Amino acid sequence: MVLKVYCDTNVYLDFFLERDNILPHSIFAEKIFNAAYRKKIVLVYSDWLEYQIKNVVGDRWNQVKGMLEDLRKRNALEQINVSPEVKREANQYPTEHEDAVHALLAIKAGAKMLITRNVRHFAIFKDRIKILFPNDFEV
Repeated sequence: MVLKVYCDTNVYLDFFLERDNILPHSIFAEKIFNAAYRKKIVLVYSDWLEYQIKNVVGDRWNQVKGMLEDLRKRNALEQINVSPEVKREANQYPTEHEDAVHALLAIKAGAKMLITRNVRHFAIFKDRIKILFPNDFEV
């Protein structure tokens, strides 16, 4: 069985926008997406992620959508949608609501790890799913 991985919005944005500050964030993100293209992992993708990505990439959305469709055609992308139940459950956690939704979606989809640059936002979920920085990801 192929490893399921859920990436936080910041990982997608690092890749699509080639964001590099002090660390080469886009290179770390690229490593994850290359693993999906090589079918070493399946990325769990949510409508919650899509909403957040669209709001940031703006006019580049069609380019992003094309890459996601390519992953979907390769069976390297699995879709999950946020439900009212997940949103309600997210309210029970003492962390940012948006991050709790991401974590709960990842868990619900059966992802074995959640990759993010905001590890501390997800620390409360570390007993339910492995939380990693992008630079710590290895297949």
